[in-house]
Amino acid sequence: MKQPYYQLDFSALLCKFEVKINDIEILSMNLDGQTSTDIPINSAIFGSGLQKIEVKGYPLEGTKTMHPEAYIRYKVKEQEVGTGEFMFVKDFEKYQTPAVHQGVPFIYHTSTFRAEVPYELESWKTLQNTKDLKTDVKPALTQAYQQIIQKAKSGDYKPLVDAIKVVEVRNAKTMYLSEQDTYQRVKSILGDIAGGFKIMDLSDARTISYAANGKLLRFVRPDGNAALALENEETSEQLVLDFWFCLPDGNEEFKIF
Repeated sequence: MKQPYYQLDFSALLCKFEVKINDIEILSMNLDGQTSTDIPINSAIFGSGLQKIEVKGYPLEGTKTMHPEAYIRYKVKEQEVGTGEFMFVKDFEKYQTPAVHQGVPFIYHTSTFRAEVPYELESWKTLQNTKDLKTDVKPALTQAYQQIIQKAKSGDYKPLVDAIKVVEVRNAKTMYLSEQDTYQRVKSILGDIAGGFKIMDLSDARTISYAANGKLLRFVRPDGNAALALENEETSEQLVLDFWFCLPDGNEEFKIF
């Protein structure tokens, strides 16, 4: 079975940028310099068909205007990994944001490409657009978080582990990971918990962040990081858990995606 693996060949200069695939952020950074990297994007591809790319560049933190030399340049690369090695298949069209002109608040480019993958996340088709709901979603979303947090605080980490497994099973499907790979990723977080990391309370200043055109949502802290996190008080280290929640059709309770 073929296993197409898609990467974004990406470079940027002198801007605070964000990259989204299908309205899911895969990378953001304040770049006071230049970078060039390949970003795996299969984790935001949930089935074959047309995929959307959006890149935005903003003024650097501490500045109010775009640097005149700022740009974002990118193209999609397809490789085949079914043999256990990365075999080049093809490059898609290369794009670059337009030149910065005085007074322009940001730089932006969007494009699409067609992916062919041997999997499809059936659950993706059944998710509600939570932006269209006429009720306030914050209380129900808070409850979904607290079901995990309060259990963990009492010493029961099973709901958290179950949530981690849901995320890792999805990642395994889109990234062609083995059962052993998934096991090791879950084991790593369990090791952190055993090593002194404890679940953190939700920040009172949390806000809702949406993705995938309203199908996914989560709380974020004032610094922009996901709200669900573990903390080691002895080392002052934090482990942010990058979870998204969703609302399947016919459900009133948010689920981990």
